[in-house]
Amino acid sequence: MKKIKLIIEILFSLIKIFKYSNKIEKQVYFIDQFYRFKGKREDYKVRFMDSKIITPWMPMLRVQLRSFFLTQEYRFNLKENPVIIDAGSNIGIGIIYFNYAYVDPKIIALEADKKIFEDYLSKNIKSYGLEKKVDLINKALWSSEGVLKFNATGLDDGAISETGNVTVNSITLDTLIQTHGEIDLLKIDIEGAELEVLKNTSLLHKIKNIYIEMEMSCNQDYEDEILKILKNHSFKYYIRSTTKYLKPNEMFDSKDGITYYLHVFAKRD
Repeated sequence: MKKIKLIIEILFSLIKIFKYSNKIEKQVYFIDQFYRFKGKREDYKVRFMDSKIITPWMPMLRVQLRSFFLTQEYRFNLKENPVIIDAGSNIGIGIIYFNYAYVDPKIIALEADKKIFEDYLSKNIKSYGLEKKVDLINKALWSSEGVLKFNATGLDDGAISETGNVTVNSITLDTLIQTHGEIDLLKIDIEGAELEVLKNTSLLHKIKNIYIEMEMSCNQDYEDEILKILKNHSFKYYIRSTTKYLKPNEMFDSKDGITYYLHVFAKRD
């Protein structure tokens, strides 16, 4: 009975692929369903059929692909030629999506991890012929400019840390806004540094839309501070948790320290 049910689910999944007209959407859906039925967390190393996107082994890659291309969480109502800051670009999935979703965007992409920047992000942007549309910056977004310690993993979880294994140069959001003018969308996923950046930015009124991904532990509550900052700058916001219900021991004994994820969508009229 279980096998029959599984076969039916697989058949329905294969039928659904035809609702996607774009080639990359079809590939993402196929990858997503493959890992749903076959893959395990440690197996999430993805190769696209056209081999354009180069990827490392990354447990969260399926989530990235799904969030951008299937659920389209980053689909804001932007004008033509929008200016987008992609803080925490990683291997460039977001950049590829923004060029698919919006008309002729100008993207400022920040990635602090040098290995990710050189081995994946830069090559993926070149593979898609997006060099002229993207300003690639190998720096960490932070509250001040200088040199910081950074825990580089070569994956998707590098973060600013006092015990970091490398040093990186930093840049502020104010500097980016002063350089590029009004920002239509700020996508910020910088592994816990979001509050430090936003509370030390004086030009938030120059940003129209913000997407924040926060990875939280049971001992953190800085989302309240971030929401207060957004409210004080006349942003409307919506919060969505991507975490399933956890048992108490799962909350308190999380191996990686992360117990839940919050996505914040903000818009300033």
